[in-house]
Amino acid sequence: EVNAIPAAATIRFKGKNIGETPVKLKVYSLNELMRITAALPAQNIIETRIHFKSQNEAEVTFRFGTEPSSLAQALGLKKVLVFDYSQNASFDTDQFTIKEVFKPIIARQAELLNTYFSTVQVYICGHTDEVGTSDYNLGLSLKRAQAVADLLVTHKVDKTRLKIQGFG
Repeated sequence: EVNAIPAAATIRFKGKNIGETPVKLKVYSLNELMRITAALPAQNIIETRIHFKSQNEAEVTFRFGTEPSSLAQALGLKKVLVFDYSQNASFDTDQFTIKEVFKPIIARQAELLNTYFSTVQVYICGHTDEVGTSDYNLGLSLKRAQAVADLLVTHKVDKTRLKIQGFG
């Protein structure tokens, strides 16, 4: 599924105009997923979010505007591409050890980073639930981000490209 915020945008895929968002597409590879583009008159894409709902289903949301998105601002960037795995809880409560079921997803992410984004800085943003103090959760979110970074490095992502950020 492809969406746009704040208004319907024109979607192109494989050089063809697909229509306006929201629209559903079938893609068969990460390469095809990365070839989806969007346009909205007089607006720039400030955030592209790819939310992996399952291993075979993703939602792409293009956020348009004139100012960086709130996430981009928090990271000190003008524009971001977000790979969102939030429905695939990767950690147990109060833990920073990556669940075994999440490791193949990280391996695929490493492949994507090495193949399509080999020259960009990668921010790994850790989050927690609302249980615990703000200071504790900030520390835990940093440990979670570091655990993901460490696993990406084992899959040959250059550690100098990785920056960790905790959001509590």
